[in-house]
Amino acid sequence: MKLLKCTVSYIGNRYDGWQSQKSGNGIQDILEAAISRIENRKVSITGSGRTDAGVSARAQVFMFETQRDMSSYRWMGAINAFLPDDIHIMDVQEVPYTFHARHSVRMKKYTYRVNDGPYDVFTKDIAYQYCHPLDHEKIKACAKLFIGTHDFTSFNSSPLSEYPDQVRTIQSIEITRNGSLIEMTFCGKGFLRYMVRMLSAAIIDVGSGRITCDEVRAMLELKDKRAGRRNAPACGLTLEEVDYLDRIVVTPKVQIREYLYNEPLPYDSWDRHAIEHNCRAGTGNRVYLFCAGIDMEQIGYFLINEEEAVLVIRDEKLYDTASQLQASILAWMMNEGIRRDLKIMLQRHRDDSGITF
Repeated sequence: MKLLKCTVSYIGNRYDGWQSQKSGNGIQDILEAAISRIENRKVSITGSGRTDAGVSARAQVFMFETQRDMSSYRWMGAINAFLPDDIHIMDVQEVPYTFHARHSVRMKKYTYRVNDGPYDVFTKDIAYQYCHPLDHEKIKACAKLFIGTHDFTSFNSSPLSEYPDQVRTIQSIEITRNGSLIEMTFCGKGFLRYMVRMLSAAIIDVGSGRITCDEVRAMLELKDKRAGRRNAPACGLTLEEVDYLDRIVVTPKVQIREYLYNEPLPYDSWDRHAIEHNCRAGTGNRVYLFCAGIDMEQIGYFLINEEEAVLVIRDEKLYDTASQLQASILAWMMNEGIRRDLKIMLQRHRDDSGITF
């Protein structure tokens, strides 16, 4: 068996969202039917997450397993042969089993597009045709309110009974204008149901003068499902990109992976941007998070430098767990072309590591 990671683009206006539907009109249904024809068996795929009915994607990601001995390029062509012209596979890659389309996500990028000029038939499927002037400076000011870590209870429809923790982090919101087409691009680790569309509706309302930034700030601070009820039309939203962490080892209880941008590093003096660059480029000194449990508790880190590779643990009780990971770590290192000795080191205190980034 091998695991394939696929990137798909689609225009969502004819479909009932990503998730499989009884009607068979979900994007997932269409893709599974195409792949099942090639495999001559029922195939289930796992996506990076859901998109709602009417929402489009430039680069949604999904994965599935296959025993078929066929190149990635041929897989791409074979699946596309059975797809309608508004759904298209852009890329297929064989990936290691440490990859997961949903659990390995580092960041997602969504763009909400709104046209504040005359109705445009050429953008109607990918942009909300608002057709009334919007104040660009007010839009930018409102967007700034949502950047960072906040409780977004007021701006999503996910029930608190299912998602009691509605704190999320938005890394950035970029606002651009090209003529009458305004693009609001949101980057973050995870978004709740309707969250981007409800935030976009609030930004549009501020830009139109319907409400003020102060009113939006009050809605955010209220943390009440009744506060923000407006939801911008689905046609304006596109999933632009799904970015993934490198996961070295994954077990049911622990994993070794790249750090997320907001997770504390072992040493405050280490340069986060340099670490991310080195991990992505596969060069220089690298460090990865060693974590456990659903809450991703930090229990150590994995360091690679010019001389050695060290799995650092914070508690001596973790020796057995760390020892059981050695074979998997060495296999990953060999695949990456890293020729180093691997050792396990107990480090109870945050002494100076002697390593710089």
